[in-house]
Amino acid sequence: MKLKFKLSLLMIAIMVVVVAGLSVILLQQASNISVDLSIKSIRYLAMEQSQYWKGREDSYIRVLRTLANVMADYESRDSGATGLTLCFMARLRANP
Repeated sequence: MKLKFKLSLLMIAIMVVVVAGLSVILLQQASNISVDLSIKSIRYLAMEQSQYWKGREDSYIRVLRTLANVMADYESRDSGATGLTLCFMARLRANP
């Protein structure tokens, strides 16, 4: 009877160690998967944010180039404010 009791306790102890070991391994894998997905999503968000700001910067540069072209045309003409208005409207129509 004593031998059977000791063997039962030994089997229970072995099962507890095996289950605990497997639990630790599975938790580590789940943690690694979660970290990898978080890194991928942060990279994606950073890329989208940088593309957004690049688009904004490009649009501002396009506006500045349009204004520079208008002012260059105004300098080459000697027609006054009416000429500036006509040049400005023509450039705005050409560069929507």
